[in-house]
Amino acid sequence: MLAQALTDSATGCCAIFHLAAPVAEIWTLPPSEVVRIAVDSTASVLSAAVKNSRTVNSVVLMSSATALFNVPMETRLYTERDWNTTSENIVDREGEEAGGLHAYLASKTAAEKLFWKFRDDHQPSFGMTALQPT
Repeated sequence: MLAQALTDSATGCCAIFHLAAPVAEIWTLPPSEVVRIAVDSTASVLSAAVKNSRTVNSVVLMSSATALFNVPMETRLYTERDWNTTSENIVDREGEEAGGLHAYLASKTAAEKLFWKFRDDHQPSFGMTALQPT
């Protein structure tokens, strides 16, 4: 249902900005569910873009610097080559005990990884950009 609503909403659009994230839910849902929501919504946005690729020129994902660093964070310069490599594992290993912080970090990391994997696997006709506002 969400996928079709996004596809319909993107009809005639030249750009899609994916700004949504399950932020409030990090304290109320199991961490694995927060990650699933973030990944599924990103996949649905990309599917909508493909189905509307005659008009869509660009898809922008609002990511987060949390997709770049582990906890505790190192004091250093981070680049596009860096990824949070621990939070998804913590969510997988600790389940509900992983807590809201790792739920959020893992969800942003997993969503952005899916975003770039989609680009590499499908080489869409539209441009793709991930923003990390911090």
